[in-house]
Amino acid sequence: MFAAIQVENGERVKNQETAEAARETELKARTAWRDAVAPRDPLLRKNWNEAKAELKAALALPRRPTGPATQLRIRMALSSALEDARMQRAITDNWAAMVRTPRVRKPKALVWTKGRVAAWRKTGKRPSPVMVWTPEQTGRFLDAVVYDRLYPLWHLIAFHGLRRGEACALPWSEVDLDSGVIHITEEIVAVAYEPHEDTPKSDRIRDIALDDDTLALLKWWLESQRAEKAEWIDTKTPWTDSGRVFTQENGKVYHPDYFTKRFERLHQKEDLPPIRLHDLRHGSATLSLRAGVAMVAVQRRLGHSSIRVTADIYTSVLEEVERDAAAATVAVVPRQRKRVLPKPDEQPQKEQEKEEEPGDGAEDKTADSSSEASDAPGEEST
Repeated sequence: MFAAIQVENGERVKNQETAEAARETELKARTAWRDAVAPRDPLLRKNWNEAKAELKAALALPRRPTGPATQLRIRMALSSALEDARMQRAITDNWAAMVRTPRVRKPKALVWTKGRVAAWRKTGKRPSPVMVWTPEQTGRFLDAVVYDRLYPLWHLIAFHGLRRGEACALPWSEVDLDSGVIHITEEIVAVAYEPHEDTPKSDRIRDIALDDDTLALLKWWLESQRAEKAEWIDTKTPWTDSGRVFTQENGKVYHPDYFTKRFERLHQKEDLPPIRLHDLRHGSATLSLRAGVAMVAVQRRLGHSSIRVTADIYTSVLEEVERDAAAATVAVVPRQRKRVLPKPDEQPQKEQEKEEEPGDGAEDKTADSSSEASDAPGEEST
C-alpha cells in the first residue's frame, strides 16, 4: 500500500508540472488574443479556448502528494486496527508496525522579514510552509478588512488564536459577554469536504479571556446578527437559528473552507506576503510572546497538549524575542571592563605599532626616548 502511495506521489508531481505548463500556455494564448489588433484572427480565440480547456483538465487531476506526516497518520491508524485484531487472535502479526514511512520533518515557523518578502516577490517561493506576519503586516491586514462582514472573526483569530474549526463551531451559549470569557468546547472539521462536529484538537477544552476591544466587538456582532434576523423574517425562506456566533446572513453555518478561501482573497487583495489562515493563529502566539506573556499562558490559550509543543513552534519565531533573550543573558554577568572595538576608519593599536616600526629599530627607539624626554615638562634635552 505504501509503495503504491509513493508511485502515486510521482504521478501527482508530474500532474503539477503539467498544470504549470498548461497555465503558461493559457496565459500566452490569452495575451495573444487581447493584444491582437482588430479585426482579430478567429484562430487566436480558438487557441485560447483550447488552452483554457487543457488547463481545466490539468487542474482537475490530483496534484497534491501524500506527505510524510499523512503517511505516518495512515500507518498509525492501520497499525492500531491491526493491533486490536492481533490481540483478539484474529491475525498473527501486526504488519503495519513493521512498515517504515518517510521521516516526518516539522516545518519551522518563519517571519516574513523584509529580505524574505523581497526574495518571495522575485522568485515566488515561500521560505517555509509555515509563515508568520510581523505585527506591522498583521496591522495592515486588519486595517484593510475592518469593514469586512467577518471582521470579528479575523480579529478573534489574530489576537486570541482560535482554530478555524473552533471559530466555525463557536456557539453563543459558550460566550459569556458579562464575564468576558469564551469557552472552546467543540470544533467543526471537514472530512472529504463534509463538515462534522468534534471535540477540540487534543481534547483541550479551554477558556479564553477577552480584552475590552474584543468584547465590545462581539457585542456589536450580536446586535448585527439580530438585525439581520429581523430583516430576514420578511423573506420567503425562514432564518436558520443555528445558535452559532459566525453565521451567514440567513443564519446558516459557514463551511470551514469558506473562511480559508475568503482569507486568501482578502490578503491577496492587500498584496501581503502569503500565509495560511492557520498561520494567523500562529501570529497571535508570536504577538503574545513579544508582549512578554509567559509561555505557559500561551500554551493554555492555544490549547496545545504540552508546553513543549508551544516552545518548539514559537521559541525562535520573532527576532525581537531572540534578541531580548540574548541581551538579557549578557546583562546577567557584572563587568568592570569591556573591550572597546575600533571604529571602521580607525586602525587597531597593534597594527599602528607595526607600521611605525623601522628596519632594525635601535636608532628609532633612541630617538623616540630622547623625544619623549625633551617633551616631558620640567626637563631639558641634552
